[in-house]
Amino acid sequence: MVVLNCPYVNWKEQTVQEYFCKMIELKIAGYSRKHYFGVLPIDQTDFLANHLLVCRRERDGRSTVLSGAKSLPYDFSKFFKTEFSAEVIFRRSNQPRHLEAVQQAMKECLERGNRISYYSSWTQNPLIRNDYETVALIKELFAAMTVHHHLEEGITDLLGLGLPKFNTDRFFMNWGFERALLQRQPVENVPLDFLAGIDCVLMHLMHYSDYALEMSEKYKGMWEKRVVVGQRFNPEELEKEIKKAA
Repeated sequence: MVVLNCPYVNWKEQTVQEYFCKMIELKIAGYSRKHYFGVLPIDQTDFLANHLLVCRRERDGRSTVLSGAKSLPYDFSKFFKTEFSAEVIFRRSNQPRHLEAVQQAMKECLERGNRISYYSSWTQNPLIRNDYETVALIKELFAAMTVHHHLEEGITDLLGLGLPKFNTDRFFMNWGFERALLQRQPVENVPLDFLAGIDCVLMHLMHYSDYALEMSEKYKGMWEKRVVVGQRFNPEELEKEIKKAA
């Protein structure tokens, strides 16, 4: 288990650059196998988000990234004066109902004094696609990592996309994700431009499932021994320091 913290903040660290490049290679390889050419797996938020990675140590000592996902807290986007990804994708695809659902979830979360994050880009290395035992293990590890990372970061709400074409909506529901609501009604599937028109499900997690909590306990020891690459970024603390310095 590897946590790559906000690469932009930690870019001077050689290890950050190395894992960032490995993560990009993973995304390009993973997306190329599943999506049409031109569906970009990377954008500026990859520099700002925290990345959760499952890696395998090879005999020569190098690490191979087997799977990864990124978590972009709203307060990261706010600090860096960039648009929040969960809003951008629906605004650019001209899906006002889903944009409103995102903004409603954000508003309710922030009013409770909590943190919300856009959790996305879950990708597997094509090298393991036929290694069913490893794939099953990675799914369990990611459930555990998702719980531990976000609880430790004080993030109570997650927004994400499920793709029925690849059954990732069902996969994320196993962790506790549910179809997002707008005025207490589930929102419908919609095609999104940045995924070349693939149908997507807007999903919202507020409570982890029994399965996710069980996996977090099962792999608690591994999480405690995780490799942390880069310093943890806390925008609230940094803003306080900036104000003091001014």
